[in-house]
Amino acid sequence: GVSRVMNNEFHNERTNFPHPEIWGSKVWHAFWMVRSANRLIHSANTKIINNIDNFKFSGIKPSHKELEILGKNYPTVFLHGLFGHASDWDFITQELPNSFSLPIQINESIETFDEGIRYLYKKIKEEINSDKINLVGYSMGGRIAYHMARMYPNNVQNLFLISSNIQGIEQKKDRDSRYLSDKKLMNGIDTTEKYLEFLKKWYRQSLFSGFENTSEYISKTSRANQSDIKKNKKLIEIFSVGRQNFIDKPKSPAEQTVFIYGSKDQKYK
Repeated sequence: GVSRVMNNEFHNERTNFPHPEIWGSKVWHAFWMVRSANRLIHSANTKIINNIDNFKFSGIKPSHKELEILGKNYPTVFLHGLFGHASDWDFITQELPNSFSLPIQINESIETFDEGIRYLYKKIKEEINSDKINLVGYSMGGRIAYHMARMYPNNVQNLFLISSNIQGIEQKKDRDSRYLSDKKLMNGIDTTEKYLEFLKKWYRQSLFSGFENTSEYISKTSRANQSDIKKNKKLIEIFSVGRQNFIDKPKSPAEQTVFIYGSKDQKYK
């Protein structure tokens, strides 16, 4: 099965981070994800934990020792979300031994969702010499991680998914409609200025409520550049939720799968 973790209470006494209840696209929440996943997966006699909606985790930054535990046996690969960058994970990969953040960019020749997954797995193998890996993915990165684990079940040890639609869309007509809608997202965006305005509008959605008031928002918008336009148009084309297969009852394709969402995240509860 898939463990579901609701981060419903945090304490920030030892950090200066914003309160992490607003999930949005704040990739620094992986600090709390790593801590909570570490407690779930590496605790004595812990396998898959169900019915833990009321489980409470501390928002204190995990210790270096805890980070080491996560990557102790196998390398940990981090996958960013749409409109993100590999550097989104620097805050944790710089402290986590044996970890790597994959720049999610695919070749123009890729035509299908599954081809895209295989292409990215090949890129991971070019960077990491290991028979197994741990995968951590946020949003689009989580969807990619989940389907990669399904495609390569013998090569993924632990799977950590942050606010990701792993199930997909049931009806084909609805998938097709979503795909066409997604493809129109960046129509007419061909300059850095237009892309920056698009990002600002994107992050004003209710899904990212409160995100505009964070340093992460400033960081993301300040990194907007011309090369991101072509890259993200291709990622939308291939990894739209409308392109992935519907899974009626998602099962854990890895030894351990943990799905995490924020207490104010109404979309992924």
